[in-house]
Amino acid sequence: MLPAASLQRIRKEIARARPAIELNRSDGAALIACYLDRFDCPLGAVWMISIPVLGRDEITLTGDEPLTGFVRVGQRVLRFSSRVVVAQAALERNAETEGRVCLLAEPEDFAEVQRRGWHRARARHQLISEATLYFEGSRVIAGSEYEVRRGMERTSVQVLDISGGGVSFEADARLAHELQLDETVRLTIEVAGESEPFGFSAQIRNRRVTDSKVRYGVAFHGDDRLFGEISGRALHLVFLLQTEDGAE
Repeated sequence: MLPAASLQRIRKEIARARPAIELNRSDGAALIACYLDRFDCPLGAVWMISIPVLGRDEITLTGDEPLTGFVRVGQRVLRFSSRVVVAQAALERNAETEGRVCLLAEPEDFAEVQRRGWHRARARHQLISEATLYFEGSRVIAGSEYEVRRGMERTSVQVLDISGGGVSFEADARLAHELQLDETVRLTIEVAGESEPFGFSAQIRNRRVTDSKVRYGVAFHGDDRLFGEISGRALHLVFLLQTEDGAE
C-alpha cells in the first residue's frame, strides 16, 4: 500500500492531466477511456470517465464489474484495480445534457508497472528465425457431451526486442483473451547458428493491444541461479544483435 502522501500526489497529478486510461475486463478485453473528474457521493469516491471504447465501438460495462487498469503519470505507468459504480449516466451541466459518462470506484492503491531497466536490443530476423510461446489455455470439446479441457497450448510469436531482464513479443490479438498480467508462460527462440533453442520461463509484465495484434513484455522467471543463467544467455544475444547492427 502506498503511503498516504504518495497516493495523494498521484491522485492530484491524474486530476490535473486528465489522461487516457486502459481498462481490462476479466475476459481480457482492453478498453480505452478518458479520465474526466472525480468527486465524492453517497456511493463513495468515484472517478468520472468517458464511456469506454474498444476500437471505434462504445462498450457498456455492468454494475459492480471488476476492472484492472493502467494510467500514465509523468514517466510512470501505474496499475490499479477498480469496479464499475454506475455503468452509464447522463452528464448535465447548467440544466443541459452534455453526454454520457461512466463512474468507477476511485482506486485505493496504485502499483508501478515494472519496466526493464536493461538495455534492449532490437530483434533481427537474420539472427532470430522463429519463436514459440507455450501457455495454459482452455478448449471446449464437443462430443456426446461437452467437455472443458485445460492444457498447454502453443503459438508462433514475433520477438521484438531482448534485454538481460526479459523480452517483448507480438502475437495474434486473440491471445489478449487468453493471457493475463502476472501469468507465467514459456518461450523458445530459435537462434541462427546455435543447435539448441533459447528456452525460458517468463512472467507477463505488460500488454498493449492494437487492432490486429497484442504486444507483451515479459520478465525472466526463476530462482537466482536460473535467472542468472537465462540472463547470461540473453545478454549474449544482445551482444550478437548489437554486433550485427554495427556491421550493417
